[in-house]
Amino acid sequence: MTGNNEHLLGFAEVCAALSDRFGTSFELQNTGGNCVTLMAKLECGIELLITDCVGTLSPVKWHLDGRAAGFFVGVYRAELDADGAYIALPDQFAYAYSETAPPTAEAIGDLVQEALENAHSDPWTILSGLGEVTNSPRHHRYQQSPRP
Repeated sequence: MTGNNEHLLGFAEVCAALSDRFGTSFELQNTGGNCVTLMAKLECGIELLITDCVGTLSPVKWHLDGRAAGFFVGVYRAELDADGAYIALPDQFAYAYSETAPPTAEAIGDLVQEALENAHSDPWTILSGLGEVTNSPRHHRYQQSPRP
């Protein structure tokens, strides 16, 4: 799900700006069951998944007219299989979210930066996928996803 679908959901400019800002490709991915996420694969098998705060990624228009709100950025580990393809692992070790972030590259990019800083704040977490819970008004890190 790339190219045309980014345009259909209104995320083409956001994907391009995030790709420029972070030096890696951000694309829409269909994760099955009509669920969509904005995804990037980073070095060392790290994946970023971006959705609405409540569930699958909604079109930009829905955010603008109030049918959807905010964004969630999860940082996940992945491994390579025998063929060199990434295998997603279920453990999320850092995240950031805002229930009021607008659907702009700047706002979503700031959440990506925050999630990466949360992951980077504890290098052992990146290596092992384990970590203590830390909470502050803007920084959150959990071993397991806080979402149901």
